[in-house]
Amino acid sequence: MNQRFTLKVLLFFTILFFGGCSGCCDESIEILIEASDVHGVHLNNAGQFPVLSSSNVIPAEAYVLGAYFDLEDYLAAKREIAPFCLGQKAFALSCWEEYRSVHNIARWDISSLYDFDEAHPAGTLLNEYFVVYNSLDINTSIWDYQSDTVQFALFATPDSSRQQFVLDIYFDNDSLVRDTTEVVWLN
Repeated sequence: MNQRFTLKVLLFFTILFFGGCSGCCDESIEILIEASDVHGVHLNNAGQFPVLSSSNVIPAEAYVLGAYFDLEDYLAAKREIAPFCLGQKAFALSCWEEYRSVHNIARWDISSLYDFDEAHPAGTLLNEYFVVYNSLDINTSIWDYQSDTVQFALFATPDSSRQQFVLDIYFDNDSLVRDTTEVVWLN
């Protein structure tokens, strides 16, 4: 009787282990999240890739405006476990979660609180001087982003080195997130 019970327990865990490596989690689990806020930061692209600047003085040709999204319910979504995936979650390497935004970015606007040049006084849109640049995830598209960051590289030198950018990101559900960066000096 004792051997029979041990054999049943061993068989149960064997099925759980091998059953977990196939079935419900063969593909990624898509968890939808929503960007609730954005933080504009100054990045320095003078090196191999843009890094958070330790100074508010950055060469204009190396300036990248980083947009870091606060993802609503991100930690709560991360804790969700799909049913019947215990074995795979514990032992297999092929089970992963894919976090995607509920809403795509429809448009972005960048302006400055200071005069940028003669054609762009304070408050004027500077979109023509910025391009989307994501070195961390080359496949990330501004229109269907899959990461929590978007980077905007500057391709102009301002007449006045003192700048403070306002970043507006509009989503396809007509929601808006906005942030104003700290003052930066672009040489």
